[in-house]
Amino acid sequence: MIQRDAYLAFRTAVTSLLYDIDASRRSRTAHEREAERLIALVDGIALQALFDPDLWTADRQQRALEAGLQRSELGAALVNSPSHEVADRAADGEIRDS
Repeated sequence: MIQRDAYLAFRTAVTSLLYDIDASRRSRTAHEREAERLIALVDGIALQALFDPDLWTADRQQRALEAGLQRSELGAALVNSPSHEVADRAADGEIRDS
């Protein structure tokens, strides 16, 4: 149950992020469906990278993620949001956990 609760909390956080960046304020259901799709995209990329790290380099993972995000209006908004800049800075080591 702990893993399920963590997953549900993660899905809720992604849903909230999508709502925050969505200027048109689609329905909560639309944000929940998009969050599920995006999480499935990330999970799929991570699984591929786990089993074939030579083929799924960090660069290829990022390109696949950005291509998947660009396929939807909300995903494209996420790529262009300030949170994307924060994620980039964290990936570059500019932001560290305290």
